Amino acid sequence: MVKELIVKFSYALEASKSYHRIKRKTYEILEDHHYKNKKYFDILMIFLVLVTVIALLYEINHTPPFIIIIIEDIAMGIFILEWLMRLWVSGNMHNKIIKSHSQANLIEANFKLRVVIWHIFKEKLDFIFSPMSIIDLLAILPYYRSLRILRIFMLFRLFKVLRYTNSISQLGTIFIERKFDFLTLLILFVLVIFTGASALYIYEGHSNTNEKIGSFFDAIYWAVMTVATVGYGDISPVTQEGRVATIFLVVCGFIVLAFGNAIITSAMLHKLETIKESNSLKTLSKLKKFHVICGFSKSARILCRELKTINEPFIIIDKLPSTELNLEEDEFEYKFIHGEASSHRLLERIFLKNKVKSLIAMSNNDAVNTSILLNAKSIKPHLELISIVNLSKNEPKLRLAGATKTIMINNLSAYVGAGYIRHPIAFEAVERLLVEDRRLVIDTIDMEEISFKEVIRILDMNFKKFKIILIGISNGDDFRFNPPKETSLLKNDVLIVVGYESSIKEFRLYMHRFGGKK
Repeated sequence: MVKELIVKFSYALEASKSYHRIKRKTYEILEDHHYKNKKYFDILMIFLVLVTVIALLYEINHTPPFIIIIIEDIAMGIFILEWLMRLWVSGNMHNKIIKSHSQANLIEANFKLRVVIWHIFKEKLDFIFSPMSIIDLLAILPYYRSLRILRIFMLFRLFKVLRYTNSISQLGTIFIERKFDFLTLLILFVLVIFTGASALYIYEGHSNTNEKIGSFFDAIYWAVMTVATVGYGDISPVTQEGRVATIFLVVCGFIVLAFGNAIITSAMLHKLETIKESNSLKTLSKLKKFHVICGFSKSARILCRELKTINEPFIIIDKLPSTELNLEEDEFEYKFIHGEASSHRLLERIFLKNKVKSLIAMSNNDAVNTSILLNAKSIKPHLELISIVNLSKNEPKLRLAGATKTIMINNLSAYVGAGYIRHPIAFEAVERLLVEDRRLVIDTIDMEEISFKEVIRILDMNFKKFKIILIGISNGDDFRFNPPKETSLLKNDVLIVVGYESSIKEFRLYMHRFGGKK
């Protein structure tokens, strides 16, 4: 009877949308660092931790005011409720019961509820005895008056702050990720301490040679203070042999400290870069729509400046960390993500939870660009994919990989890419014209080759007469797509036009003769 009730209750919970919504929201508030409102909960908990610690310290020599007692009671209630909520979301009990019950029905076997309950109990025990859960429980114990002897455990409340500060908790994972290095450092430290303490104890720990060393623990204490370079001076060697042991210990201590400093520094630098990348991914959710630029090449730098000019948000993925990219002053505000742009996992993290407008592959290697496009296409089939082409023979491969637009690499490629992002329909129209009418060509007209005394504007030129379309104007490293008719032309401008080869030839002759005048 009880078994049937538990099974029915489990199925009822699984069918309840309200239950799943409440549990998901609770999990997001407690555990999901990507949840936008979690920071408010974390701030509240840090405030309560600090207030209760200050209150407990104040109580040591003072009688606490009534308001402090009320605040502490409320805080303890919240701490206990938080722990119970974490215990609740640490697993899905009803799912295990349903799964086991379904499997038993499938093979027509007897459903053993006790076995399932035992597995659930073990899962909950794993949570209860996890390091952070133990810290939570030890932080609650000093609240109860009968357990005030355990007042020292109030300091564990400060460790609770680690749970609510994601960056600090991530730094704490350094000790797990580099456990072999730290274990080696610990063994080396213990070996040096034990050797130095043993040497001093052998030479000065007998026959009252040194009255301050009455036990081996005193020698251990002296060795630790010496290696740590604290040097209180309360214990010091009095024999020549003891002083030699001190010199040996100081030299070995410097080596141990240098080794430890190198391990910790390298590990923290790596972890800080990971934290920065994680924070960059978090900020993406705040952007409405953005472009993903893969590779921070020279062309990519120009493209980023152009996108910034037209207020198009973007992020940059590069295999080098931002600290090694020799950024210019105006580039420090760019959002960088350190990683391989061809990584399926990285692109998936960016695409699935964010609104990506387009992906632009700008690597100097067409094979890398192809890999980027293939991965992006598999995650978001309908995403706008743009790629630069380093070698013209590779353009068909990039098209097959999913590129909706390819741009040949040259000094203007980044500007053309920015122009395409701003006016994709116009670019596609020009491309369609070139495909449908093979006689149409793209050509350039250099204004330096044309002599004219007066200022010439675009509207003064007879493009319509010669059936020529002006695509844009290049001026050194600048490219203006579809410029206004009132634009004045300069000597170093290069006109990029579309038309029949014969028409462009006649137009060029016309410009040489009349300087563009009607």
